Amino acid sequence: MFPWRNLIVHAYLQPIATYCALLFANLLGLTIWVERKFFLRDTGRKLRHLDREIHTGQSELSEEILSRFGEEEE
Repeated sequence: MFPWRNLIVHAYLQPIATYCALLFANLLGLTIWVERKFFLRDTGRKLRHLDREIHTGQSELSEEILSRFGEEEE
């Protein structure tokens, strides 16, 4: 293969680079999908629960958080 290396690199560098870029994009997309599907499940519900807890004063951090950020109206 060594004698053909220059021919392969010059003739097929762009298709090889395109394939590697597409492979990277697909693997990155798959990783993000798996992370969102399995590791970020019910995040909105958990954050809503935390927000309710802070605004009702049931949390130890309620006073500190409300004094720092104030009463923000939605």
